[in-house]
Amino acid sequence: MNPSKRTTRRKTAPKSHGVYLDLFALELARGGAYIASALQPESRVAAMHEVVADFMRKHGADDLGVFLEMLVARLEARRAFAAAHIVHDYLVACAATPVRIAD
Repeated sequence: MNPSKRTTRRKTAPKSHGVYLDLFALELARGGAYIASALQPESRVAAMHEVVADFMRKHGADDLGVFLEMLVARLEARRAFAAAHIVHDYLVACAATPVRIAD
């Protein structure tokens, strides 16, 4: 069969960790610094919500979980454990929230 006449679509391969690092490098650096620099828990939560909203405006929701996991790792590497804990809790809450399908 001629490859140019295929009617089936190929599934795209999942992105590797390195691809995500390249794709989200700016958001990880900026978001990690912004959340880690907040002094009070309330301001860290507000900063985290801003980072998530900015990410979703730029990239949508499909890769949000991957981004948050990488952000937690980035914050832990910076030894910003309180900030990492807040992002991790948000990640867990997002994973536990059932997806609502519109009628």
